[in-house]
Amino acid sequence: MFPVYQEDEQCYYNYQCAIVLGYVPAVNSILSNSGYVVFGTVFVIIIAIRECYYKKIWCFKHGLVRKGLGLTPGNGLYYAMGFALIGEGVMSALYHVCPSNINFQFDTTFMFIIAGLVIAKLIQNRHPYFNANSFCAFWGFAVVTLATIIGLYVDGENPLAARLALLFILLVITALFYFSLYHFNQFAVLCNPKLWRLRKSRLFRLICALFIDSIVVAVLLFYNQLDIGTTVLTLLALNGMVLLAWYLGSKCFHSEPRMFVPVIVQMVALGLWIVAGIYFSKKIYNSGKTPVESRELNKPCFIGGFYDYHDLWHFLSAAAVFASFMGVLTMDDGLKLKEHNEIHVF
Repeated sequence: MFPVYQEDEQCYYNYQCAIVLGYVPAVNSILSNSGYVVFGTVFVIIIAIRECYYKKIWCFKHGLVRKGLGLTPGNGLYYAMGFALIGEGVMSALYHVCPSNINFQFDTTFMFIIAGLVIAKLIQNRHPYFNANSFCAFWGFAVVTLATIIGLYVDGENPLAARLALLFILLVITALFYFSLYHFNQFAVLCNPKLWRLRKSRLFRLICALFIDSIVVAVLLFYNQLDIGTTVLTLLALNGMVLLAWYLGSKCFHSEPRMFVPVIVQMVALGLWIVAGIYFSKKIYNSGKTPVESRELNKPCFIGGFYDYHDLWHFLSAAAVFASFMGVLTMDDGLKLKEHNEIHVF
């Protein structure tokens, strides 16, 4: 069922740039999500080609399997990242059929998953034993998504209670995740205090991270008054960026070889994120108001009389995510001929 234009419309369209095709309103906002699908598909193909090349040519030529060289190969999370990006394109397109708070989770769920997968992959690169249990991981995503959905409905009626409950849930999940990292992904240790070990430097870093997360979420929820979905996504993205910065900083500290292509890719990704953020900040609707009130923010089409600022955000963010994926994929290529026992763990 597609919505129709009327004064009591429940969908947040940009009516000054809503291209109607048959019964489909704002088809431009749907088509602009094709970038996620295209880039996700390209990334999956790249992973398949690299995996084939690694197994059939590189390993045979340099004897990596026999000599134990390079990082432990593992492409499962890379494939998951690619398919998650495709899923984001599909679900975001469905959301933009009738964008509203009711179906907002369509547009955010795969964003949560993408951020979580990137974090997991950064950790797994130097800790091959860190294999996130899929059952626990998706339970965590499900709880966060459910809390976000409930928060969207309750936030308007009792915002303080909804935001306090979300703050508690997020901190509990984050604390459990950090506990898993502290004990090297052994959740069973949680039930047996006798197995707990004191690692002061590691414990200090994780406590600082949890404290900073608490401050950030509290500020976003209660000071900036961001919506709950954006707050959760910001928390995940912030943790991913901090972990990536720590990873790159550690590589520099240990004087690991830096290759030209990964550096360029990471710089391109950063530039794309900055430009995408600029266009994302140009609001063309406000879901915090009624759909009728939100029309005051509507703006004319920006590109070719077909796409608006938010559509451009879709294209740029899809390219930025793809560039970020490629940066993570290639940043350790300089270690392919380094022995396992010479690779630093951080």
